[in-house]
Amino acid sequence: MKFEACPVCGSKSIEKQVTPEIFEYKGHQKTIDGCEKIVCKDCEEAFFTDETSKRNEKIIRDFHREIDGLLTSNQIVKIRKSLAFTQTAFGELLGGGSKAFAKYESCLLTQSRAMDNLIRMVDAVPGAIEFLRDREATKNVPFKKVSVVYLNAARPADVPKSDYNVTHLTLNSQLGRASCEDLDDNLKSVGVS
Repeated sequence: MKFEACPVCGSKSIEKQVTPEIFEYKGHQKTIDGCEKIVCKDCEEAFFTDETSKRNEKIIRDFHREIDGLLTSNQIVKIRKSLAFTQTAFGELLGGGSKAFAKYESCLLTQSRAMDNLIRMVDAVPGAIEFLRDREATKNVPFKKVSVVYLNAARPADVPKSDYNVTHLTLNSQLGRASCEDLDDNLKSVGVS
């Protein structure tokens, strides 16, 4: 917006000033240098120029992220690039859509805490990307429903009830069967369709 007169009082007695501005968030302060604003000499109201507002919005959004314990836009870019992803591919793999990371990185949108945790996880946990890629590759594979599974494991008489546990049950409902490992032979499964 170009100012020719004060939008509050209508005075044409306005001037451009470049000054530092202090912004506060949750008890923390951030000073941004070089803020261009228009000041009315009559009513003393001040208005930021469009360029300053756009620049400040990005700085302030990252300031809020820092205070809230979230990754900043530069940190997100660094992680994404270190994993050799485009913005589109990273957004499609992690969720949020193909344009989500463009918005996070340009400070148009702040990522959720859940997305922030997911980004941190794929950066820190070996195999996380492969796990998500495998999951993505099989997301449209139809699975049969398991309606009910009843387990009756026979406990040897000399073993206390508190020491006896069913150690491993794997339901492979895609194949329509249950497989049990490390269990007594007296295990029954019912209701697998």
